[in-house]
Amino acid sequence: MSKTRSLMNSIIFASMTTNLFAAPFEGDINKYSKEFGVDKYLIASVIKIESDFNKKAISSKGAKGLMQLMDFTAKKYNVKDSFNSADNIMGGTHYLMDLIKRYKNIDFVLAAYNAGETAVDKYNGIPPYKETSNYVRKVKAAYKGLTGNTLVLKKKESSFKSPVAFSNPVAFSDFQSSFQSAN
Repeated sequence: MSKTRSLMNSIIFASMTTNLFAAPFEGDINKYSKEFGVDKYLIASVIKIESDFNKKAISSKGAKGLMQLMDFTAKKYNVKDSFNSADNIMGGTHYLMDLIKRYKNIDFVLAAYNAGETAVDKYNGIPPYKETSNYVRKVKAAYKGLTGNTLVLKKKESSFKSPVAFSNPVAFSDFQSSFQSAN
């Protein structure tokens, strides 16, 4: 990729993620996206839906931080502090990579991230939980709002198709509108 195109993508990503409150986390999102081969826009979309970029978020079930890691998941991925954004993004992204390798189906990956692998295995797909089906839909809508593209897995690899550039960046208000209409 040319330096100009790379710079343009960074500027556009910064512009988009600033509107999504992700600017403070952009470096970590980019770092772990590259390290684990997970689309940075998928990571940002998961963070948006999981915690709305609140690194101190705690769910009613005890999930913590930006990517809402349960304690057992945090421990599995050597996350020392779930409220430390770098640790949390590292653990959540590593978990996404493992789910991608395991399921090779974006809907199953997102369902497992939300409901757990046991539930996805039990139902051989998205479990019949309203929360989980809504979660899958919301993350995919967030991704489309960020990129203008549909979230898909590449056919030959266990990684996500990452857009090369944005032709029409979406303002946060437009992103919120499109996200709300998807709900």
